[in-house]
Amino acid sequence: MTHREVSKRSPVAPWNAMCHGALLRASARVLAWTAFVLSTVPALEVSANQMLHRQGTVIVDGRGAPVKLRGVLLEGWLMWNGTLWGAGLTSETAIAAKLTELVGEENAQRFRKQVYQHFITERDIELIAQMGFNVVRVPLNHTIPWSDAQPHRYKQSGWSLLDKLLSWCEKHRVHVVLDLHSAPGGQSTIFVNDPDGSGFCENERSIERTVRLWTAIAERYKDREIIAGYDLLNEPQLPWLAPGERLVEIYARIAAGIRSVDRHHMLILSGAGAASNDLSMFTRLIDDNQALAFHTYNLFGSDIGEKEHRQYAALSKALDAGLER
Repeated sequence: MTHREVSKRSPVAPWNAMCHGALLRASARVLAWTAFVLSTVPALEVSANQMLHRQGTVIVDGRGAPVKLRGVLLEGWLMWNGTLWGAGLTSETAIAAKLTELVGEENAQRFRKQVYQHFITERDIELIAQMGFNVVRVPLNHTIPWSDAQPHRYKQSGWSLLDKLLSWCEKHRVHVVLDLHSAPGGQSTIFVNDPDGSGFCENERSIERTVRLWTAIAERYKDREIIAGYDLLNEPQLPWLAPGERLVEIYARIAAGIRSVDRHHMLILSGAGAASNDLSMFTRLIDDNQALAFHTYNLFGSDIGEKEHRQYAALSKALDAGLER
């Protein structure tokens, strides 16, 4: 089963409709997000899971009807980076620091609040639904619900943003994929993941905080059927010479935390690297309701071609599951 998500600035139909709506604010780069389900374990009974979930090699709803997700990436809202803000290869933390330097802490915080309140509104979700899309992928900085300064406390302001988004999406029947774009510490050294330099894969503190954060998210939203899945880590990067199994171990720990409070939402596991193109570490499944994801940007040689599709097909065969693009 394939999810495909594209958001791009282009005058070519049918995307030209976006040029006249607020939806264009959602992203300023070409992105295709593709996820596919691989499973070798028995599927959940339909009656046991009312969420979107894996059944065999397809995604189905609570009635067992197959669902194909086509959607839009809401990047630049709850997760910033310089390529969307005209600031080059710059992280959210660096952007915020520069704003503070220019206008002062109070005005910088006022600006951040205004972005959160107005960059994406219910009207954007309505337009997405009207154009025939049925899912949004929502990149999150961990600092939306989490305070690095007070890691044992969560921000009500962050929960309120997510609560409001889910209510809009329920109203307009648009599913949501919650994507942890920046985990505590940053799951890669690339600016889009807003790293703080402390590392991730070899930093037990960052991993433990990530598990706790995902557990809290799952506990809060375990009953929200509009959520299509939890995208555990965006484009994680392994340290030099680190075995791929290390990433699988981290995913398993996050999954265990989520499953302690939420048995039903689908887990989405991205491959390693800048475009999540390396899926070689997935030699086994960690959950009976999981999908794997790879990304393609159609630039800098990162497009997914025949070679990569053959590799993914071989992995699918090894896991005794179908693969559809």
